[in-house]
Amino acid sequence: MIQRVQTLWLLAVLILQSLIWFLPFASFSMASGQDLNVALHSLPGTVEGAFTGYLSLYACWAIALLSSLIGIFLFKKRKQQMKLCVYGMISSVLFAIFAWITAFKLADATQAELHMGSSLSLFLPVLSLLCFFLALRYIRKDEALIKSLDRLR
Repeated sequence: MIQRVQTLWLLAVLILQSLIWFLPFASFSMASGQDLNVALHSLPGTVEGAFTGYLSLYACWAIALLSSLIGIFLFKKRKQQMKLCVYGMISSVLFAIFAWITAFKLADATQAELHMGSSLSLFLPVLSLLCFFLALRYIRKDEALIKSLDRLR
């Protein structure tokens, strides 16, 4: 299972997606001088007028996390592993988009100044997208190697 390179890339995605849960993806400076960090596990649900449709954000995060976790254990089924990588790539892109939208909507709802440039968590979906792409590349190389060995038999 760990003998293949794509497993290491999928493990990297799993670690990156786990970090997304804990690291704040948006920082706000409130008018009262208070700083507010918003992470995925601590999204405010009672802010009046805030964007409370966090289901898409959680769903994209969970799909990326589960597709990498399941992909690690499907090392013998390369075609399904490729599909999971594609699903993970799409959900990583959608997560980044929904995180930006959520951060801007929360900033508008709380009339706070948004600080997103220093947020590492917004770049983690891009890194996980890159890791998914590299895993997909190595899965395709494995598939091509197996097909070439089958032709030699």
